[in-house]
Amino acid sequence: MITGSDMRQDESEQPLTEHLVDQFASYFLITMLAFHLVGYMKKQYEKRHVKEG
Repeated sequence: MITGSDMRQDESEQPLTEHLVDQFASYFLITMLAFHLVGYMKKQYEKRHVKEG
């Protein structure tokens, strides 16, 4: 019975760590996408600015 409760505990703890890892991965991906988008927009803005100037 003790091993059964231990296994239940592990099962309840594992999804939490996996969830945190998924959260971190998604947050990292969103940050990278936002960074690249900002860089791309900056380049486009500079191109327009240079053309106008």
